[in-house]
Amino acid sequence: MEHSRSFCLPTMKSAPLQQTDLGWLTSRSGDPIFWTPERLGRPSAWWGHVPFAFWLTAQCKPRLLVELGTDCGVSYAAFCETVLRLGLATRCFAVDTWQGDAHAGHYGGEVYLDLAEFHERRYGAFSRLLRRTFDDARAEFADATIDLLHIDGYHTYEAVRHDFDAWRPKLSERAVVLFHDSNERRDDFGVWRLFDELKRDAPSFEFLHCHGLGVLALGADAPEAIKALCALAADDEIAVARERFSQLGAHWIKLAESQAQVEELAERAQRLEETNRVATTRCETLASEMKRQREDQTRLLATLKRPDYDGRLPAKLTGLRRWIPGRRRKLRWRAREYRTVAASPLFDRDWYLANNPDVATAKLNPVYHYLRYGAREGRAPGPHFSGQAYKRANPDVADSGENPLLHFIRVGAREGRSPGYGLNGAELRSPLDAAAYREWVRRYDTLSEADRQAIAEHLARLSYQPLISVVMPAFDTPEATFRQAIESVRGQLYQNWELCVADDASPSTTVSAVLAEYAALDHRIKWARRSENGHISAASNSALELARGEFVALMDHDDLIPPHALYEVVAELNAHPEADILYSDEDKIDERGGRYEPYFKTDWNPELFLGQNFISHLGAYRRSLVLAAGGFRVGFEGSQDYDLALRCIRKTNADRIRHIPAVLYHWRKGAGRTSFSDRQLERCAIAARRSKNEYLASIGDPGNVVAHSKAPLSPSEAIFSLRTLQGENDFGFWNSLNRTIFDGLPMAHCPCK
Repeated sequence: MEHSRSFCLPTMKSAPLQQTDLGWLTSRSGDPIFWTPERLGRPSAWWGHVPFAFWLTAQCKPRLLVELGTDCGVSYAAFCETVLRLGLATRCFAVDTWQGDAHAGHYGGEVYLDLAEFHERRYGAFSRLLRRTFDDARAEFADATIDLLHIDGYHTYEAVRHDFDAWRPKLSERAVVLFHDSNERRDDFGVWRLFDELKRDAPSFEFLHCHGLGVLALGADAPEAIKALCALAADDEIAVARERFSQLGAHWIKLAESQAQVEELAERAQRLEETNRVATTRCETLASEMKRQREDQTRLLATLKRPDYDGRLPAKLTGLRRWIPGRRRKLRWRAREYRTVAASPLFDRDWYLANNPDVATAKLNPVYHYLRYGAREGRAPGPHFSGQAYKRANPDVADSGENPLLHFIRVGAREGRSPGYGLNGAELRSPLDAAAYREWVRRYDTLSEADRQAIAEHLARLSYQPLISVVMPAFDTPEATFRQAIESVRGQLYQNWELCVADDASPSTTVSAVLAEYAALDHRIKWARRSENGHISAASNSALELARGEFVALMDHDDLIPPHALYEVVAELNAHPEADILYSDEDKIDERGGRYEPYFKTDWNPELFLGQNFISHLGAYRRSLVLAAGGFRVGFEGSQDYDLALRCIRKTNADRIRHIPAVLYHWRKGAGRTSFSDRQLERCAIAARRSKNEYLASIGDPGNVVAHSKAPLSPSEAIFSLRTLQGENDFGFWNSLNRTIFDGLPMAHCPCK
């Protein structure tokens, strides 16, 4: 292929073409502008500029190409396609969070996954997708190395000015910079304003079609062809260049739109085919049913015509007339019961099916099953009501044989009777409390588009953006929940993080397979598989060994963090950069994504902390502090986080422990989910007592943490107290503990005597 001379389209001021002057027509150097692009069918405002992107890349032959803002990859694919077809030695990088913004619109992870699959297959040999903010990605590139930079991020003047100024030191002496949306002046778009400022000091050219594309030959040694384009001064020459690239791009705009329509029609055809299939099946079922009814009718008529049946028919009909009214009354009564239970917040259909797989497998109506069989068999209607506990607390209900939930709804609630106790023996909260919390979440803890944009803008202004290592031990995690946990980290609005996961020798290969897949998609995900199962402390240490961040955040393998979790941590660190430990509020989340049981915590309270581990989740520690404390200790499984926190607070002071008053962690609870703490409750309690005894000794306040003498035999109702050894009069501060929670167990303060 010939690349010895540049291809230029003749302008209106060119000398008239002679019959033999066909060099412009036969030169292969013009091939790029006629190439067929990839990614047809993907929506993009960039299709009209794709021929120019082909030509530009061929002329620049950049050593390093960077695109800021890639979306579905139409422009980036054009750059990479040129590198691939011409065999250039170019290294290419696309930088984007792939979450969208207020201008481009917000979207989910499917856009990135679609691009990543195509990209790795076609351009993976020389290109990388960097899923992070523009500011976070700058550290990847040395100064004076980028030959071609495309800026297509958030389009306000302030945002694009910040991006250009931040990346300008990275530009080489050959640098060419592209600004998309340079001709877009609606709302708060401000690229045009910046481009007007920059073109006063550097050669430039601007295309006006497809929202505008500004070309800036910034480097002193920019390619000659680009300088020549930017040097066009005559209006007719500029108009010809704009018109020809606009016409070339218009073809791909129409083809992309057509391809998108074809794909949409194919999807609609598939949906119609499925609808037709369902309708056909339904028609066949109805036809079969009608045939059966006709056969039944024929048999009935034949029976009625039998001579020996005539004498019995009147008596049968008379009995039927007497039976029908009673049956009708019974059916009406059952219908009222059905409506009562179905409308009650104490009956949870999804929970009932999840906790009764036989009902789900048989595809039975959960309300009907509970009324007909479940209540009699002792099954609970939901997480907030236990029929067995209700009957134990109310013997009259047990003696009557009445459905306990119906009794509570009709009579018990009015009489002030408790809805009972949960399946784990803990007293239940009112379902109204759960409903109130859901409303609070809707009003005050659900991110809007404006919230996301405000966070992005605030992050751009933060001077301190440390690397945060999310440390996660994993063992035989269900694939769906494991993926959700990982995606909740990848969905963080703050991008300077790494996820460090240790597979604790899971018997299944699922955990390792999922980790290998995600590590290939996102270089920020690091993982290791342990050769033998060491339980949670050893696995946490293996994950900690992978961490390189200034701070580490602890996360379990099936829990979730909201998109703004790490942003809140970093915002607090910018306000208090001396902080060593940060912790947030938390709540629980069920299988359907419903949040409940919020744990709103106090600011740092050392006395209260001896009663409960309120650092817990989300807890973020300065990594050097964790390493100085010795990491997680084997033998303290179930209370390993509490033990680590107690050892860390000894090495810092109260001013360096910060509480973030926001719910930044969702602890997953659901059917069949039990933690080590649930299964080994007494062992965890013993480990916690050991940790607190060691802590008291280390601060020169020798004491002993013991089980209360009146503690019940059941571990699930265990009561603990703290007993000092320094005298009867030193109990005053323990009284401030009053009634607290210790690893999910009720606690009581120690009496003075």
